[in-house]
Amino acid sequence: MKLNKFIKKINCDNALIRLVYETGDKYEPVTDTWEDVSTVSFLRQWGGRYKNYLNNKVFGLASIQMKNRITHPEAINIIIKNISKKEEEVK
Repeated sequence: MKLNKFIKKINCDNALIRLVYETGDKYEPVTDTWEDVSTVSFLRQWGGRYKNYLNNKVFGLASIQMKNRITHPEAINIIIKNISKKEEEVK
């Protein structure tokens, strides 16, 4: 399922989400920092910092322990497919 359809199924508009890639046995944020989060309602309406990822495939959710690392440890971590620029050019 693509991210734009996935977020429509989340019932809590004020929930914070963070997009991550799975890299081997760990996760990395899609942006430069773990601090970047968005509310579900903002993502649905405007896309915000995650608007370029709305067509990425969602693999699932990740429970990531954020010991003193970030300001929003409660954010829902959504694992998405990392689409390379070459893959985008093919489409």
